[in-house]
Amino acid sequence: IQFTSGTTGKAKGALLSHRACLLGGWLRPHCEGATENDVWLNALPFHHIGGSCAVVLGALGVGGSFVVLERYDRDQLIRLMPKVCATRMGGVPTMWHDILASPDLSDTVQLKSVSLGGASVSVELARAIFDRLGARCGIGYGQSEFPIISATLPDDPVEIACDTVGRPLPHIELKIIDPATGATLHLGETGEICLRGPMCMDSYWDNPEATFDTIDSDGFLHTGDLGSLDTAGYCRIKGRLRELIIRGGENVYPAEIEAVLSKHPAIR
Repeated sequence: IQFTSGTTGKAKGALLSHRACLLGGWLRPHCEGATENDVWLNALPFHHIGGSCAVVLGALGVGGSFVVLERYDRDQLIRLMPKVCATRMGGVPTMWHDILASPDLSDTVQLKSVSLGGASVSVELARAIFDRLGARCGIGYGQSEFPIISATLPDDPVEIACDTVGRPLPHIELKIIDPATGATLHLGETGEICLRGPMCMDSYWDNPEATFDTIDSDGFLHTGDLGSLDTAGYCRIKGRLRELIIRGGENVYPAEIEAVLSKHPAIR
């Protein structure tokens, strides 16, 4: 049972099958080329799908190993990077801005991959991680109800990695619908992201009403996320359905506003 963040109300327990958890952890690192020689250094919390599924089951799924911190501690992370020969790390952008700002970060650390998610990632951050540590950034998209949905891959240009959440991974059906009518939208149009596949939760624990509202009769999970697909299959996240601002008849997506604000030199 993976509990949701509860950003729009009381947290709900997503009941995930054994198959959903294992595929949700294994699929992304497998597609990224992770092997039994990789060492994962993890500071993500285990009450979050990124820690409980993506890191632990991701490492075990490819036969690798992982090092666990009790909590996020920048100085401890930096000391451990060379000590445990870490090759893969994850986190949210806030963590990595903090890590890169440390005067103790050694340029001799050679990570292969840093998996980011949970918030927009700037091109500047991705390039800084590569320049300082030699690691390529991968951007992933998942949620408690569907552990992994899409991801960028190592060959994707940094501009694509930072502007999208990659393409849907194998075995996942993704469509964009009009929230008002349920009709499937065309490429480039923004609507609600809906998913179907073996990583989908079975139900919300002890909450049949919420389950009925979230998984439709065709088995598609309605994520509540707004996004679009381009002609190459890359998915862009526009924000949450409940956070959509309608101003003067136009749809305003908070994620786009935040992305513009983050580029302003007076905003850190």
